[in-house]
Amino acid sequence: MPELHKPLIALFLLICPGLTLAEKGPYVTRSAESGFEEVMQNLRLAIQDRGLYINNEMHMAEMLERTGKDLGFSGQPYLKAESIEFCSAVLSRKMVEEDPRRVV
Repeated sequence: MPELHKPLIALFLLICPGLTLAEKGPYVTRSAESGFEEVMQNLRLAIQDRGLYINNEMHMAEMLERTGKDLGFSGQPYLKAESIEFCSAVLSRKMVEEDPRRVV
């Protein structure tokens, strides 16, 4: 199976001022032997166990397939791809109190 056709779990993070990242960049990749749905469920639980709130789950593979057809692209880059958006109420509040324009 080509590399791009493996399932993908994308996790987008809002990086708050004052937080530093490893030199690798703002993302990390991990491999798992479990199935896609099990990994997604464990990821949801890990996010919630850290006191974070899941705002949205986006079905990226479906969106890419649908819009690809409309834009004239053929093929499907991922069999499964999901994005989980989450935040910390505490950090969100602190950011907005520091600068109300951060609400965007």
